[in-house]
Amino acid sequence: MKNKSLQIFIALGAVCLFSGGALAIMYNFTKTPIAENQQSELKTAIVKVLPSVKNYKEIKKTETITIYKGEDEKEEMLGYAVVGEGNGFQGKIKLIVGFDKDLTSFLGMEILESLETPGLGTRVGEEPFKKQVKSLKLKPDVSIGIVKDEKNKKETDIQAITGATISSTAVVEILNEIVKETTLTIK
Repeated sequence: MKNKSLQIFIALGAVCLFSGGALAIMYNFTKTPIAENQQSELKTAIVKVLPSVKNYKEIKKTETITIYKGEDEKEEMLGYAVVGEGNGFQGKIKLIVGFDKDLTSFLGMEILESLETPGLGTRVGEEPFKKQVKSLKLKPDVSIGIVKDEKNKKETDIQAITGATISSTAVVEILNEIVKETTLTIK
């Protein structure tokens, strides 16, 4: 009996060592292409939220946000692209928004990462919701709000997606954090 247990222990140990080694090797082969793909996706997202941008420079990075200054081909400032993240219903939501250079309005929003429920929470990345963000008016010391119905909506509010209130609220919280941090950094 002891001999059989020892054989099983050795076999399991060998499988674990082989699996762990294979994972480590695959990680080393894939980490560079993954980082390159993430940079490519970031560049594409910056172009989407800051139309006409030709160059961008990182001007601030914290645990939760990264601020980029966007410029045209003459190196004149167009606005800011800000990456932020927070917790959604099922995991992290990472998004990017574009601001005009005066920080008075949004120019666009794109979802970079999301583990939200397909067909519900993922709708925060669809055009109707993104249009709401783009149409928001930024006012000093006024947070972005969330409402459940259109009739109570103000120009600083977003209407929640039916069935995805937690995801909608998470995006609004991320947007408010982005606005706060960007305003403190830029002004």
